[in-house]
Formats: sequence, C-alpha cells, structure tokens
Amino acid sequence: MESFSVEHWLPQATAGDSQARFYLGKIFSCGLGVHQDYKLAIYWFQLAAEQGHDDAQFNLGWVYHLGLGGYKHVQKASEWYQKAALQGHAEAQFHLGRLYAFSDLRNDGLAVEWFLCAAKQGYSSAQFKLGWMYHLGMGVEQSDRQAFHWFIRAAEQDHAGAQASLGDMYKHGWGVEQDETMAQYWFRLARTMP
Repeated sequence: MESFSVEHWLPQATAGDSQARFYLGKIFSCGLGVHQDYKLAIYWFQLAAEQGHDDAQFNLGWVYHLGLGGYKHVQKASEWYQKAALQGHAEAQFHLGRLYAFSDLRNDGLAVEWFLCAAKQGYSSAQFKLGWMYHLGMGVEQSDRQAFHWFIRAAEQDHAGAQASLGDMYKHGWGVEQDETMAQYWFRLARTMP
C-alpha cells in the first residue's frame, strides 16, 4: 500500500476504484493513521467486496468471523469467505474450512474440501488442519498415511504444529514406521520455531 492516508485514497474510492476502497477498509480496520473504526472498515470493505475484490471479501469475512467492533456474524463471515474462496483466495479457503470445522456451521466434509483447496495451494496451516482431519477421521476416512502426507508438507514450510505432529507420528508409529530418532528430530525442530 503506497500510503496510509485517507486523503490519498478517498477520491479514487469515491470514484469507484475497488483497490482504493479496499485500502480504506484496511486503514480503518487497523487504525493506520486514523482512529480504528470497524463500521467504516466494513463500509469500505463491503463496497470493494461487492465489486468482486477477493481481499476485501476475505477481510469482510474476517471482521464478521472475529466479531471485530462487535460485528460478529458467522453466516455473513461464511458468505464473504466463500466469495473470496471461489476466486482461489487460499486464506479465505482455509478460514472457511475453519468455520465448517469449529463453528455452529459445522460440516466436517465441507471443512475438508476447503482445507484441501488451500492445502493444494501450499497454505501450510490448511495442510496442518487437513493432517488432523485425516488423523482423526473427521469428514474423511481415517488415514494416518494421509495425515503424515499433509503434516510433512506443512512441516517443510516450518509449521511448528505440523513438526510436533510428525514427532508424534514417528513416536507412535502412526502412518509411518516407528522411529524414536526421527520423533526427537521433529520435536526438536518444532521447539526451535518462533
């Protein structure tokens, strides 16, 4: 973002520029040089999101998902995440999966589908969650081999949770031959991650 100035982006945003509208949403949601104002953030995100701006759709979902500024609405979060997710937005796909896995909208099958979409794009947190879905048999047939596959992909991207999970896989022989040396290697690596 070139500038955190409302004055810089306002003329373009009022002229209908979706990127400028998105930037104003970010400025107000983060309080960048202005008083943090989620009502204004939602206003600008919504205008950009309605124009198909995937980052604005994701951010609008995020505001509703977390209830920032008192605006919690899981169904709206799901709708906006899905609009961005259908455009290939990996972070939106991941958070939509989280909504389906851990909210009132619970649907393990849909959670797996969205985690898989994000995981295939290399999104390590989705790979990690997908590993757990396979390990626990949530929304998929239980498979420690598949769990191991997804944990290793996330671990190779320095995902500490996946590294610790690999330690457990090796320690207990889940989906892989039991190997205490490899278990300790992954546990040690996980501890060194920030």
